[in-house]
Formats: sequence, structure tokens, C-alpha cells
Amino acid sequence: METAAAAGNKGATMDGVTCLAWLSSSRYVVTGGLDDKVRVWDSLSGECKKTFNGHCDAIQSLSASRNLDFLVSVSSDITARDSSPIYSKLSDPEETTKSLGDHKKKKCLFIRFQGLDTVMANQLEIEKLCDMLWEYETLDDLSYPGGNTDESDTDESSSAGSDEETENQSDEDSGTDGSVQCPSSIRRRRRKNAPLLRKRKARRVTRRNKNKKNPDEGISKKDDVPFNGKFFQSIISVLRFNSSTTPKPFLILTPLEESHVQTAVICSRNHGIQMKVRSGGHDFEGLSYVSDVPFIIVDLFNLHEINLDLENKLAWVQSGATTGELYYKIAEKSNILGFPASVCTTVGVGGLISGGGYGAMFRKYGTSGDNVIDARIVDVHGRILNRKSMGEGLFWAIRGGGGGSYGIVLSWKIILVTVPPTVTVFRVDRTLAEGATSLVRKWQDIAHRLPQELAIFVSIGVANATPKDEKTVRATFTSLFLGDAKKLKIVMKETFPELGLKNSDFIEMRWIQSVLFLDNLPTNSSIDILRGRSTVKSYFKGKSDYVRQPISHTGLELMWERLLNDELTGMNLTPYGGKMSEIAESETPFPHRSGILFKILYFAAWNEKQDASSEEYISRLRKMYEFMTPYVSQSPREAYVNYRDLDLGQTSKNGTASYSQAKIWGTKYFKGNFDRLVYVKTKVDPDNFFRNEQSIPSVAF
Repeated sequence: METAAAAGNKGATMDGVTCLAWLSSSRYVVTGGLDDKVRVWDSLSGECKKTFNGHCDAIQSLSASRNLDFLVSVSSDITARDSSPIYSKLSDPEETTKSLGDHKKKKCLFIRFQGLDTVMANQLEIEKLCDMLWEYETLDDLSYPGGNTDESDTDESSSAGSDEETENQSDEDSGTDGSVQCPSSIRRRRRKNAPLLRKRKARRVTRRNKNKKNPDEGISKKDDVPFNGKFFQSIISVLRFNSSTTPKPFLILTPLEESHVQTAVICSRNHGIQMKVRSGGHDFEGLSYVSDVPFIIVDLFNLHEINLDLENKLAWVQSGATTGELYYKIAEKSNILGFPASVCTTVGVGGLISGGGYGAMFRKYGTSGDNVIDARIVDVHGRILNRKSMGEGLFWAIRGGGGGSYGIVLSWKIILVTVPPTVTVFRVDRTLAEGATSLVRKWQDIAHRLPQELAIFVSIGVANATPKDEKTVRATFTSLFLGDAKKLKIVMKETFPELGLKNSDFIEMRWIQSVLFLDNLPTNSSIDILRGRSTVKSYFKGKSDYVRQPISHTGLELMWERLLNDELTGMNLTPYGGKMSEIAESETPFPHRSGILFKILYFAAWNEKQDASSEEYISRLRKMYEFMTPYVSQSPREAYVNYRDLDLGQTSKNGTASYSQAKIWGTKYFKGNFDRLVYVKTKVDPDNFFRNEQSIPSVAF
């Protein structure tokens, strides 16, 4: 990036931006670069106003004080002087040699101002994470570079881009050197009447602990520094991980641009920091926000742009979008298009597709991953690759091979599917006294053979049978039919008359209303509710199975007996067949295709008051899973990767499983596709940077 710059900075250049910060509401932005310089830019003219020296390596992080008096920055150098933050007066580029603290054995990774006179830096030692706090003396008056702002307001937002734009950008971003390019222009954000000339009066603050002899005094251990837990708690949907003993990240990064993700990958890899990536936060085992070693979280929720191409029935969707946001965006423009994704509308698109992804229309159109034709991924080198540049092996792996193993997928190019103007739904309950056992037995025989347009789900749980609170098993049959009620009545009469549906049970609606219905949201409410990102939080543990042979009447009765003994355990049954039986197991890493009758999700749930007994509830669930062994798939006993289950075999600390360790759970999730996933992983990430407790391992062939 070259700009003509004022104040002796004419011809200032920058090799690449590593970090930046806006100076309050002014027109100025400060950047750190790969060339070890810190610069202040005028966002209106593009001119470099000031250049600060003093570092000897790429700038890692920077922050300006609230009153804009001072700037503090850190680099990735490991020398004593240059690894220390340098403390700069914005008015005087020469005053950039003041350092804070003693960091001879520490690398400073992240720094920011706390108020006007406190600087906080996150630091990482070899095996110890700590926060350092300093108080400092302020310097002299600052004359802030000023001028009048443009009084017009602008608000430019980013988007996933059209196909042509994406192709061009991918070519530019996919350089072999892995560098992050400086943007060609600085995005402008203006506010009316924002004062730009700020003169400060000199003031001094007594430096605390000034005379300490031990340089390590003043270091606050992590447990002593209040962790800003509100945001961290807000992203945890499985509340059994929201406890004081749950390891906390030392940084949560919420990228606003794709380049922020690139920078995060490069910096994390350079410093050997484990990175967890979150899109929707629905991971059953919390693998997107929990780790057994020091780690950071890259939360993609700000990257949720959706761009539709209705003419060609295509869309680009960023990974931070939820399925609800995707459904809303489609319905806003069309009532005859949809997408086969999750029933739960707060699931993140990135995590869903990474594990294959299923929903109410998958018997008609296959998994979510089956309907992806391109993607943009940040690889281990920080490059952005598309399908062409990443290669077919990696493109195959990311559409069902599990998240957290190969890179960070930024966005997906999906095929929009056709839905009729009118669909039909029903939901009916049947207890044991109403023949639930026989109905579930019959459902097993016919659900996978029904027309592809029809899916009937069954939820099994315990309910009150009488006013005296006597318990019984209740089966709830919930359906989506891609057609009108007249056609569905005919199908049900011919295939499942035993269910005894009445005319009033058949409810016609638009497809987008069925999305609300299936997620237990009010169907008469505005579809704006789908834009909300509030996730239902619960104390929960889940496990999964696949069934290839119908369970006998006697087997079902034994299952009901166990459910009545363990009231907090339930089961959801999802029918397969249809399109799922037509796609080969090796088409994507998601292998659960032909021959599957239905999938079982077992779950145990409890409340906050019962959390002290959580292990008891989890134990009951595990016993139920063990009891089901004779009735489910064998060799391997299959499991759904998006229903993560560490009981199947957890990797060693820090996600460094051997091939033999990973194969225990890998063959359950991926069957014969596991070895191919290992091959792809080893090729694209040989050092196993992208990892979690059940990620695909890198091995030497």
C-alpha cells in the first residue's frame, strides 16, 4: 500500500497489516504492519500522517488510550527490549522507546488499555498463561493531528460477494507466501461534528510498586485478574461447561473481516497457541469453546453475510450465519426456494455443514453438505482458498469430515432447492395406553420407505399418564410433507392408517412457517424471529446411534422400561431412506446412507438445581446406550459426528491423538472414509495445527 503522506511521511509503504484500531470517533486509524512499523492514517485522504519506530519485528497488537493521549504496541520479537510494549505519544514519533514491564522470558501477544492509566497485556509462557498489569507515568501534552470531518455519514458493510468477485478475490488471496495483504483502501467511518483537534493537559499518575526489586512482582496470575466472563458465558449453550472449573480462553476474537481470520491463524500458528473455532456453539461436548490447554476462541458470529442468486438458485453463506438467518433470507426473496439444513434454527452454518448436516428435507435432497458446490477456507498458511485452489480432496473433506481439522471455512456456496408454495405438517402424541409401542414398531417398517417428500420424526419421552402423576411413555409423531394436505392424507391412509390422524391434524402452511413449526416456534409470529441468535441453553449430554434392523416389540417394551426408570432420558428418532439411500457412502465423508432405517439421538437433561447430580444423569444415559447395543449398527457402531461424544474415545491432551487412538471413534463417525480423511489432513496440515479432542490426526505415511 503506497500513499502520499504529510508531515515527513511522504511515500510511506506497508507490506501487510497485522492489526489496526480506530482512534475513537475520529477520521484516523492506526495500523501495525509486518514491517515493524506503527502508522497513523487519514481515512479520508488515505495519507499516512505519522510513522512510529522502535520495534524490530511484525506488530502483534496495539491499543490507543481512551483520551487519545497515548498509543501502546507490541511486536512478535523475542528480545527483551522489543518484546516489551513500546509506549508512544501520538504527537511525537520520536518518543517510541519507552517500554513497560520486564518481558525477557515472555512473549506479549495482546495488549489493550484499561481506562486512562492502566495497560493490560495477555502473555504466554511455555506452559503458563498470565496477565500482566502495569501502571505508568503519563508523558507530556499531546496535540492530536486534526481537521474537520466530512459531515456526511457513511456505513459500508462487507459481504460474501458475487461469484465473479469471489473468484477474483480468491485468486488474489491465494498466494503461496501465506501473507495477509494490506487492504487497498481503509474503510471510512465518519460521525458528524467529531472534534479532531484534541489538546490534553499534562497530568501525572503515581506509578505503583515503582521501587519493587523483583521484576516479577506486579504480575497478576490469571486467577487474580477478573475474567470478562459475560461474553464467554453467552456463547456456551451446554451449561455443564459453564462452571468455575471450566478452562477459559485468554482471548476471544470476533473477526469482522476475512483478513482478521487469516491474521489469527498466522499469529496463533507462529506462537504455538491452540485455536478453537465457533460458529453457532451447538457442539455437544463444547469442543468449540473448551480446551485442556491454553487457547483462544475465534468466534465467527460477525461473519454472517448471505448473498442470494435466485436466478441460478445459488447462494454464498458465511459460516457465522445461523440456519434461521439463512431460511429468513431465502423466504424474504422467494416462497418456492429453501435449503435442506437443521430443524434447530440457531445452529451455525459452518458447524452444520462441516459435519454433513441433516434436516427435515434431507430425505428429498440429501444432507446440507451434499448441496455445497464451492467454499472459501483459510488454510494453515493463512491463505484463502476456493474449491479450485484447495483441490478436490480438501473440498471433499470439509463437507462432512467434522469441524476443526482442516482450516477455517469462511463461506459456502450452496444450491437452493425447490419447495412447493404449500406444505403440510402434523404433530400428534400417543401414549402406551394409546398403542405407542405398536405405532413405533410400524413406523420402523415404513418411515424409510415413504415418499421422499415426507419425513415423520418420532420423539420418545416420559409423561404424566394420570392426574395422580403416574408415568407413561409418550411417542410424539411430527411430520413435514412437501405438498398439500389432500395428497398427504392419501399417503397416510395407504401407508400408516394406524396412526389415526384426523382432518384437523393436517395443517397447511408456507415452507418458512414449517421451519417455525418444526423448531417449536409460533407459526403465526413474524419470520423476523429467525434472525435472532438467542440459543436455548441447557444442562445436557447426548449420544447417537444408527439402526439397520427394526427393533422388536419386546425390545421396545424393554426400552420403555428403562425410560420409565430414568425419566430424564429421552430419544429422538430420525427416518432415513429416500435420497439418502441413493448417494454413495464415499460421496462425502458423511457415510450413513444406504441401509440405515433411522438415527437415534439419546439425551439426558437436568436443571441448575440438579447440576450437582449431573454425573448421575450422565451415567443413566451411558447405561441406556450400553443397553441398546444389540439393537443398533455393529462393526462399527455408527455415530453422527455433529453429535460429538467423547465417550467414544478422547484424544490425548491438546488433541494429539495417534492414528490408532483416533481410529476408535473415527470409524464410528466416518466408517471407511476415515483413512481418506487422515490422508487429506496429513497433506494440508502436516503439523496438526488445527485440532481438537476428536480431530482428524496427521500421520506419516
